[in-house]
Amino acid sequence: MAAPRARDPLGNVNFRDLFSNLFPSLHGSSLRFLSQKTDVFSTGAEVVVGEQASPSSVKVEKLDDPGSFKAKRVVDENDPFFATLQKCTCPCDALDLAAESAVSIKHYTNCLTTAWRLFKNLSEEQQRYEKQLIFEHPAFARLCQQLLRESRRMTRGDLVFSLHAAVSLGVPQNTLLVQTLLRVCQERLNQLDNRCVSVLASTLSGMDKDKNVTCGAAHFKYQRHLYSAKPDEMHGKRYSSLSEKEIRENVHDAPLRQLILVLEACHTLQYRNVKLFSALADYVNSTACLWDKRLIVLFLSACETLGFQPSELMETFAEKVTEDPELLYLKNLLIVLRVYSRLNYVPRVQKHLFFETLHSCLNKCLPQISDTDLLKAVHSLCILGYLPHQALDELLQKDGKNQLIVSDDLYKEQKETMLRCVKTCMELDSPSFTKPAFVLTENLSSPVSLNLRKAQEALIELLGDENMFLQNVQLPYKYHIDFEIRMDSDRKKVLPITATDDHPDSSVQRLALLFVPLSAFCVGTVRPQGKLAMKKRHLNKLGFDVILIQNKKFQEMTKEDAVEFLKRKIYSEDAFSSEVAVQDN
Repeated sequence: MAAPRARDPLGNVNFRDLFSNLFPSLHGSSLRFLSQKTDVFSTGAEVVVGEQASPSSVKVEKLDDPGSFKAKRVVDENDPFFATLQKCTCPCDALDLAAESAVSIKHYTNCLTTAWRLFKNLSEEQQRYEKQLIFEHPAFARLCQQLLRESRRMTRGDLVFSLHAAVSLGVPQNTLLVQTLLRVCQERLNQLDNRCVSVLASTLSGMDKDKNVTCGAAHFKYQRHLYSAKPDEMHGKRYSSLSEKEIRENVHDAPLRQLILVLEACHTLQYRNVKLFSALADYVNSTACLWDKRLIVLFLSACETLGFQPSELMETFAEKVTEDPELLYLKNLLIVLRVYSRLNYVPRVQKHLFFETLHSCLNKCLPQISDTDLLKAVHSLCILGYLPHQALDELLQKDGKNQLIVSDDLYKEQKETMLRCVKTCMELDSPSFTKPAFVLTENLSSPVSLNLRKAQEALIELLGDENMFLQNVQLPYKYHIDFEIRMDSDRKKVLPITATDDHPDSSVQRLALLFVPLSAFCVGTVRPQGKLAMKKRHLNKLGFDVILIQNKKFQEMTKEDAVEFLKRKIYSEDAFSSEVAVQDN
């Protein structure tokens, strides 16, 4: 004969009766998820799911029950309450402490999560018995009521862990408590960090798949896929293709923080996918009004790290900055300056107002800005071709007093380079600067580098003689160009270098050929990044027409193709009028 089956202490528990006294003040209140047709109504205290309810917004009555706990808004983390809570040895100890001493929402949430932590360490037999005691404990209903009252005031950690603890302890998922906590999690999705997302996803995976839970779980579909991938899989083509498709399809369900993490992961993995980046940027741009502007700053910063220019989003954000300059406190200001300067983006609309706004915000920060941050901010604006006069004056005063760069500074060389760049911009970008009739150049004696040997040979074959061009050329302001070619005013004929040296003529057209790495351009485009764009601008000021050539692509050409390529660039009048012309498709 089979052994008698152990009696389940909860076998006869009627949750309808058990929760009939849980929320006595919620008669007639309702809760609804905006994204599906199911309403959740409380009848007395039990929560019943109604399939045919008409659409309505989320409505939860305030709890005015005089018997409910009053929560203080200020939490003292040194409160001895938490030390006492750590000494609890069973779930009911935590509930006893809640009844006796809890006075803040932090107390209540920690009591619930501690009860779950102690509960899960019990044996299966002990859990069945302890669950009966938990639900019958006089403090449990009042604790749950307090969580419901304070759900929208909880920290993100308390919110997701309280939901996890409630569900794990067996609170029915169609109760108003669970459904409210779940709804608030949805509302605050953009605020959840990785840890909270993981906890919430784990909670949802353990719940029955009714319409409400399915709706909540949809938001985490692609996050779980992303974080469940092993590091070695993330390097493979299989992960790349799957994650790209998954993310692009589910981008509308994703919080902005998760999109930022996607971009950061792509940077770590050195994964460059312009379609993916563009899809994320387009989505953020189309929903920009919904996001916290500080998060948009972080998204733009992640794009800058990748070297990707989300032009439409940067245009939109520039408009928002001019409308609300208060967003640009010092930390955000430095990020925005770095992003726009490196990615070489100048707004198409209200360009001057945008720069004036940045300048004004920088001036407000001058009393508290560090010397290093001042140099970085001025450097960024100068790269964009804008001279912030007040900040420049303060920077030069510090430089004159030898306060800016000290001899034992670890970043001395980097700072010297930035300061030299600033001073160059002050001269060349000044409205008083006039284009010189002719700039003397120095042909360095060192031979051309190996990666330019192919270009040298192609130029010799195209032009017929080494005297028709200069190589490895040094210009004023410490600018260097790979090759210099001089042509007649119609750009139809290349002139010997010696002839133009003997008879300098302002009508001589001077070409500067720059062979630059792929990283000098914004990802997926032929738009030069900030420093290269500044160099091109300054070479134009010095009288050069500049041809930018992606060196990697050039090295992959056959000798014949390389010669033909240079011929088109040198003799084409359009080669200098558009950045698109620097690379053939």
